[in-house]
Amino acid sequence: MNYTTHPLIFFHFPLRINYIIYYDQTEITNWRRFPASLSSRIPPSIELINALLEGDIDEFMNTLKWYLQTVDYSLSSKITEFYVEFAVSNVINMLGLRCINEVHTASGRMDSVIHAGEYIYIIEFKVDKPVETALRQIKRRDYALIYAKEGKKIVKTGVVFSRETRNIVTWETA
Repeated sequence: MNYTTHPLIFFHFPLRINYIIYYDQTEITNWRRFPASLSSRIPPSIELINALLEGDIDEFMNTLKWYLQTVDYSLSSKITEFYVEFAVSNVINMLGLRCINEVHTASGRMDSVIHAGEYIYIIEFKVDKPVETALRQIKRRDYALIYAKEGKKIVKTGVVFSRETRNIVTWETA
């Protein structure tokens, strides 16, 4: 495709990251969502950012799951909760969002907290355990309480990672 003959759109995201997307004469009618014909051209990194900024935990997890599937299996021989926290926080922090691991409170320690626009994601990871275990821990220890006065939407999510598949197998929000 010769990009010089096609219109281009300049996008400015709230994170102050600028992107130029070339397209092929497709009419853009909704600036928050791209037409289906362009969705395959959006880099996964942008999909992750958009999903978090829009509160779409399913899109975020599905894209993250895709990304983790691309990691060479020989690099992930010792799967622990810390390994998963580290992998996820590296991706999120490199994208310009803020992910903090091992957040201590009076009642316990949250695995990961992601700050993305109007959302705060509290994520509890479990390796080869039921997702309900993670959600019970978030609720029982009332992890969301320390963010209650920030005026943001809090998304509490339990995530299960498998040693066998070396990937996310399920997630649920409370």
